[in-house]
Amino acid sequence: MGTLTQALIDRAGPADLAMHAMGTSSVPEQLGGVLVLDTHGRFDLAAARDLLAQRVSTIERLCQRLRRAPPLCGYPVWVDDAGFDPIRHIRHVECPAPGDEAALLDIAADVLARRLPEDRPGWAAVFVTGLEHERAALIFVIDHVLVDGIGGVLALARLVDPGFGQPAAEFPRPAPSRRDLFLDAQRRRGRAVAQFARKLRRRKPRSERPSIAGFRTARAQPCSLLQPTSSRRKLAVVRSDVGALRNAAHARGGTINDAYLAAVTGALHELLRTRGESVPGIQAGVPIAAPVARARTTLDNRTVPVSVTLPGPSPIDERMQSISATMRTEKNRVSSGSVPALVALIFEFIARVGLYDWYAKRQHQIHTVMSNVPGPPDRLRFAGFPIVDLVPLSVGGGGNVTVAFIALSYAGTMTSVIVADPATTPDLRVLAEALQSEYDAIVARRDTV
Repeated sequence: MGTLTQALIDRAGPADLAMHAMGTSSVPEQLGGVLVLDTHGRFDLAAARDLLAQRVSTIERLCQRLRRAPPLCGYPVWVDDAGFDPIRHIRHVECPAPGDEAALLDIAADVLARRLPEDRPGWAAVFVTGLEHERAALIFVIDHVLVDGIGGVLALARLVDPGFGQPAAEFPRPAPSRRDLFLDAQRRRGRAVAQFARKLRRRKPRSERPSIAGFRTARAQPCSLLQPTSSRRKLAVVRSDVGALRNAAHARGGTINDAYLAAVTGALHELLRTRGESVPGIQAGVPIAAPVARARTTLDNRTVPVSVTLPGPSPIDERMQSISATMRTEKNRVSSGSVPALVALIFEFIARVGLYDWYAKRQHQIHTVMSNVPGPPDRLRFAGFPIVDLVPLSVGGGGNVTVAFIALSYAGTMTSVIVADPATTPDLRVLAEALQSEYDAIVARRDTV
């Protein structure tokens, strides 16, 4: 009986709780992607909607809601949504003229920044028709409490062709009883105490511990990157060739992620320069996949958000070397696949008493957030149509973080998206042009290293 009860109780982890708390800020913590389909004018909206609904129904987490456990019964638990109907999550929008990428991105920004309804599982899908070149698009947004970036790619793999899996044989499954939750919580607490004792015996020196975002970090220097933001977001897209960027990074002894961080850092310094400002370094929140999270098959949050100090204005080679050394150190420090429970509980508490948004609008731990997710190397299809472009989405930051970045590699292209509050970043085009110039400079100097 104990084994059966254990299998039926699916708890939210510490990182899930942290994301749930952060979602109470002025903008929700949501992520997703825009799939651009080359339909040649043959798109069947009803068939595509039904296909998506069928495939979503095979993904357990997308059919569930997070329910708070009774007192003394542990963390919140994932339960099947008895009224789940995927069609309620799917809608259609006709793109306004001229139906270009800018118009599509405006729709995506609106979908991304709109808080998902709380009376159903946390995801939404929007089919967009009326795009130029006889194309259509699928915008898919998920609450960050369900998945991180890696989990989002795993979900994508189950939504695109050929799709796999079957809906659960029993749905909805009964929610666990209060007694079962209480007993399960006591078992977990016992294991947690034992694990804590083991960690104390092999405790690392302070200098070797990871700097979780918001704790034991350098202070983000005041500048125009830190201002209370509105609930609106604007997107800009910058692209680079994955192979060329990887070769350039390897020539400098770094990774493609190091090149990405170096390019974004350089672009931010250029933006500040045009505003007549400068800072000695950029303090960034960077998710890192712990060893346990790098070969995953489940949808959840397992990356560790680390706050890192990225260099001040400097030549590309010097900047790359500094960032490579910093990231190697941080990756070596990360030893668990989630946010520490204490951090999550602190975030949950200040969110429950309504203070998280107040904190987020006044924090000085990070200037920005930079995420980079490895995506599918080959072109995918949905409903038989090739996905010619895959644009990652993430609200990122919120509070007083005016601009954030997310990148995804897909079919040989690194697509970097700048997510900005238009009220505090009216010069978004300047930042996008600076980021493109940084990528071009990194690739152009590859053979001179």
